[in-house]
Amino acid sequence: MAKDAKARLRARVRRMVKAHPELVMEALLDTPFWPPGLDLKEAYQRFGDDVNSFLRVVFSQDGDAWPYVFHLEMQHDQEHHGTPRYRTYFGGGESLRTRQAMCILAKAIAMDNAERPQRRAK
Repeated sequence: MAKDAKARLRARVRRMVKAHPELVMEALLDTPFWPPGLDLKEAYQRFGDDVNSFLRVVFSQDGDAWPYVFHLEMQHDQEHHGTPRYRTYFGGGESLRTRQAMCILAKAIAMDNAERPQRRAK
């Protein structure tokens, strides 16, 4: 797509988001898609803004979403080491919108990390 055409399309989409955010959000969550630039088995991680914790989303080879919420002060607490899995439709997924939100979340983390890298210990 030409640069000018892409800029016009982006402006049109932004106007749609501004006018009808709830409809755009519903459409994004109801439409399965794989965001360009995301990789399977890649850990998309972002530290929290206020505490020594982070959020990580990993997609397994079959596309299932595995979110992790980790607080460094609780790293030895076995109760906080479980993580839910959100399967694809073909894998018997019952939370397809939640899984799609994980895709969008991972993309947001990747964009934030590219724009504003965090220099903290992993």
